[in-house]
Amino acid sequence: TPYMQVNLKLTLDELFGRAIPDVMRDPTKNYRGKIWDAPMLIITGGEPTFAPQFDAIVEAALAMTPALYVAVETNGTRWRHSLRAVDWISVSPKENVKQTSTAKWHHGAKVGPTHLDPPVLSELERRLFLRPDIGAEFRYVISADSTHPLYLPASRHYISPAVLSAGSGTEWQEGFPGFAAGAVERCLQIVQEDPRWRISIQSHKVLGVR
Repeated sequence: TPYMQVNLKLTLDELFGRAIPDVMRDPTKNYRGKIWDAPMLIITGGEPTFAPQFDAIVEAALAMTPALYVAVETNGTRWRHSLRAVDWISVSPKENVKQTSTAKWHHGAKVGPTHLDPPVLSELERRLFLRPDIGAEFRYVISADSTHPLYLPASRHYISPAVLSAGSGTEWQEGFPGFAAGAVERCLQIVQEDPRWRISIQSHKVLGVR
């Protein structure tokens, strides 16, 4: 289905009924803290924290029996209270890089460290020092002209080379289009200058998973 071309309305019960297989609904099992066994809900976007039902979806997932393991990817520009309860937060600011195949659907505002919502930064720092058992990471998509990412408190720090894209979305019909010119080289330069950063490939883009 073309990105953002869907007009589908579901209640939360209908949403979870479609998304969670019956085999994962065994009330006798307690998956909490066992990421390798837990039924997982990954909330991404677009920017999920701008969705009106974001908090309701997180709370419903955590209220299920068994509770789902909830992971969220956000650009970090908007705090929502349910972020404090999720199991994994990945903050991925998009600065000086196209939003790959969905570029034309995103606003053109520059999103960098100075635009991050302070409560989001505080939550990642809280997890680092007080709750090391739950995830908190920064992920930057890097292009050839990206500046060195600001190292902020979190348990993990990753950079990924930007994927080649004009923003139309059609390039995925013919398979992985490759990385943007100079993106891999810039990532290697960053980790050589600061080994605290690790390189992570956006495997869903390589595999063509939409």
